[in-house]
Amino acid sequence: MLSDGSPKRTFCYVADAVVGYYKILVRGRPGEAYNVGVEEPEISMAELAEKMVYLDENFSVTAAG
Repeated sequence: MLSDGSPKRTFCYVADAVVGYYKILVRGRPGEAYNVGVEEPEISMAELAEKMVYLDENFSVTAAG
């Protein structure tokens, strides 16, 4: 991570984003700015990294060797 992890982001399902992009393609106006996504819940990149580490440590499958 190249920052302190404080920037926050939201995430949405790819299918929802595609629907949003399609609506803009069909109904949008040239030159207008559009945001596609959700407003909540926001998560910091540090929190997301911590959750990923937790999931890896607690739920990852190891190969039998």
